[in-house]
Amino acid sequence: MRLSLLVPHERLPAQLRSPGYRDLENQVIAAELHGLSAVWLADATAIPALQRLPTLRILDHLSAVTDRIDLGLRLRLPVAPLRPLLAEQIGALDERSEGRARLALECLPGDDLDAALALLAHAGSLMGLEHTPRPAERLQLRADAASAARAGAHGYGRLLPDAPDETVERGGLARAPAADRPGWIARALTLVLADSNLGVAELARGIAAAPLRQPEARRLLIGTPAQVLQALAHEPTFGGVDELVCDVAPPGVRPEQALKSVALLGERILPHLQPATRRRPPALPPGTTRVRARGA
Repeated sequence: MRLSLLVPHERLPAQLRSPGYRDLENQVIAAELHGLSAVWLADATAIPALQRLPTLRILDHLSAVTDRIDLGLRLRLPVAPLRPLLAEQIGALDERSEGRARLALECLPGDDLDAALALLAHAGSLMGLEHTPRPAERLQLRADAASAARAGAHGYGRLLPDAPDETVERGGLARAPAADRPGWIARALTLVLADSNLGVAELARGIAAAPLRQPEARRLLIGTPAQVLQALAHEPTFGGVDELVCDVAPPGVRPEQALKSVALLGERILPHLQPATRRRPPALPPGTTRVRARGA
């Protein structure tokens, strides 16, 4: 299992030169230093106008201050005229970051699943993923089980929601035959760590007293590394998962506490997790020419 960072859309900084961006950059640099695999920035909705996403500009800046960590974008399926633009922008980010871009689409009931799969295919061609054995880790879909099964048949991964009462998937992933599972399964959750019970109590008080609340119900896991490892080992919702995408800074958690969670994830959690069974292809060396198909 791999570990990644998640930054929900409501906490994305509005400006690059702001304390919020500096906090985000510090978390991402710490995540890279401590061995986490990716940072995912979640955009609020589909692209609102024919322009470059501010989220993509943030990922551009993060690509310039990191060397290894993957740079992921999560968002709703855009309206039809903007889909080619998004694919081009993801392809350009992948080029600038030397093969570190990732994309996860949220496809809600009523959304056009065929359009979502076509967009993933277009982005994958611009990222050169037709030349890699598994695009599932780089391209993912957040959707219901039936839609995700179709995405898996096309070679894409699945992102499971961050929900406090996710029972549909409980235990199912671990029991499913390998042939029926998507090539990569990621699960999002809010995960905050402290190195002592006293620190856990302080975190819990801060979260409870926060004047702002998360805009939707999300699963919260808070504890010491030993407590979190026990939960990961024994709760069926984590069975069969390849990547945990962790929000470490919910409302009420100070920036220095979030950095501590990142460090503990890398130092005390990651070494005890089973390695992912599907290893991603090695990154292309700097300067390697990447062949890209400019088709839809």
